Amino acid sequence: PWVKHLDAKKSHSWLTPSGDVLIPAGAMSKAECILGDASGRAILCKIPVGKGMMIYLGWRISRSMPSGREPSTIEQESVFEDQVRIVMNIMSELYPGNVH
Repeated sequence: PWVKHLDAKKSHSWLTPSGDVLIPAGAMSKAECILGDASGRAILCKIPVGKGMMIYLGWRISRSMPSGREPSTIEQESVFEDQVRIVMNIMSELYPGNVH
């Protein structure tokens, strides 16, 4: 449900920009890969820890934030919105009723 808003037919090049850290496949056998590449490396995953979980978010949303002297493009705004929506979906699951 965290990534249900992403269009599967659309290219999401922001998922693997240089500088992001992908968790290698097999590094954590119990991890649930939510977003990753074809080799199994994860940029977004959920790992059970005791009675809770650890959420790994391997990209920096701030890098996609439209800013600067030039007006942002519709594509830049869309990428930023996709990323923020993922975080909001995660927070809505963790804290239902408290995220706006």
